Amino acid sequence: MNDKLLDQWFMSNRFGYYLSQLEKSFLQTKLNTIAAQTVLQIGMPAWQFNISNNKIQYIIQPDREEILNQTDSGKQLLPYSCQSMDLIIWPHGMDKKNSTQTLGEIYRVLKEGGKILLTGFNQAGYWRLLYGRPILAQCQIHKAGEVIRWLHKQQFVLNEGQFLGYGLTGKHSHTHHYIELMGNRWWPHLAALYALVLEKRTIPLTPIIDYQALPYSPVLAQVSADPSGQINDNI
Repeated sequence: MNDKLLDQWFMSNRFGYYLSQLEKSFLQTKLNTIAAQTVLQIGMPAWQFNISNNKIQYIIQPDREEILNQTDSGKQLLPYSCQSMDLIIWPHGMDKKNSTQTLGEIYRVLKEGGKILLTGFNQAGYWRLLYGRPILAQCQIHKAGEVIRWLHKQQFVLNEGQFLGYGLTGKHSHTHHYIELMGNRWWPHLAALYALVLEKRTIPLTPIIDYQALPYSPVLAQVSADPSGQINDNI
């Protein structure tokens, strides 16, 4: 799936347009509240967000072919230095079949403690049965829980999350706001979208101490000998 096809579905399908408005509202709200000096948006170039602070550098990468440069080694890289971004906006990033490679580059260019704003189609949502056929063949969709667990393995920790998109297009369109509130209360996992805020948090490695290689000490000798690791206060 590329951004052009996805954007066409959002604009031509009533339900798709409804979802796009929910996503844009979520992303704009979070963008207004997260402190950042450098913001990179990967994909969906038609979704340009408002940046109130003109000192913030806001970069939009239109499409995968323009995001990644082909190097001599054959490995594709984002054209930015390591740990140069504070915030990355990645709409429908995990819905694309090349998401693993792109995520590796996101990890490289994102600063420690930097954030990702990620949205995507929810595999468990009822929308697939009613509206999803035109776009499903182009996507690789997942359940929200699967996305969160997989990103946690890549050292991205969930800060907050939200489900979006419970409404039905048609005669009930004027009640979408109330349906969204009801959905979040009663059937959240059936939503059409997930929207996540994740933080890059590198897990430090704890070195294993070789007590036998250290100079003799009664305290260290006791710790090494006692599997519980308890130290006798009488020493």
